[in-house]
Amino acid sequence: MSEDQDEEELDRDEILWRRIHPVFIPPGSDRPSSSAFQSRDEDGLLVTRATLSSINEALAYYPLYSLAALTVHQVQEEHEFRVVAAPLVNRPDQRDDLAHALIKPTVTSKGTARRLAKKCRLITNQSALPGSEEGKEMDHTDTPPDKYPRFT
Repeated sequence: MSEDQDEEELDRDEILWRRIHPVFIPPGSDRPSSSAFQSRDEDGLLVTRATLSSINEALAYYPLYSLAALTVHQVQEEHEFRVVAAPLVNRPDQRDDLAHALIKPTVTSKGTARRLAKKCRLITNQSALPGSEEGKEMDHTDTPPDKYPRFT
């Protein structure tokens, strides 16, 4: 979408997930580092809408990653950020991703990224953990991030 006025802003209570690479989780911490929320992408910071995805889907191609869960409201508390739907459709050789969304403008300030990291709840793909049932589906779309089970 090229026009800001055409972008669908999300409900303040909607849960967002940000994929977190293992290097951005300090040893022994239950929060990602601020670097996980900084981006150089001019379009915005990429997130997944929990209402349109599952944890397993969000981590399907990233089995070692974790997810940081935040609500739209928690993001909007920081300056004048907006969270907009940005579905990825009609891409050659790729599945549509209707859960794709963006935090705008791009988070570049380390202080803002640090505050976002402190607000999030860290969760992982249970099927990637030893001893878990392979491919077990977990669905927390109606669960507030502070009530997610901790797996890390």
